[in-house]
Amino acid sequence: MTDDDDDLDALLAALARTPAVDPSAFTGRAWRAGDRVLGLQLRAVIGEGGMGRVWAAWDAALGREVAVKVMRTTLDPRRVEAFEREARALGRLSHPNVIRVHQVGIEAGQPALVMQRLEGESLAERLQRGPLPPAEARRVLIAVLAGVQHAHDAGVLHRDLKPANVHVDSSG
Repeated sequence: MTDDDDDLDALLAALARTPAVDPSAFTGRAWRAGDRVLGLQLRAVIGEGGMGRVWAAWDAALGREVAVKVMRTTLDPRRVEAFEREARALGRLSHPNVIRVHQVGIEAGQPALVMQRLEGESLAERLQRGPLPPAEARRVLIAVLAGVQHAHDAGVLHRDLKPANVHVDSSG
């Protein structure tokens, strides 16, 4: 067995110990389009995961679209800590294949993360139309690996790398 096998086994064991998300543990404000979070106007929900919702939002001060991830309020401090850890980790990264973080804060008791707004679709959405042609798959894989390598060089482990968390823009 190689060191890589040991690393993979350790990662899989850590993932297996991750507690399942219990949606009933979440409370908090029901955000709506038009509401303001960290001074930004929410426009529409563009994604949802175990930790919260991602909104398209308008940053009037800078005249740009952004994405705002608002965590569901939870009584579990481990969930808040995980969100804050994600924000700090992303904030340390600067690479064309890694989303940029603009701001982090708390709004109405709910942690929020303001990020670059990406155009295009997730790799999961793209794969619903069928497999990628080999040249396109190679381009996507190289881009993902470059972003992951940058994160690893900065001491950041993604922990949730999957097609839904890979974004494919118009350039592939």
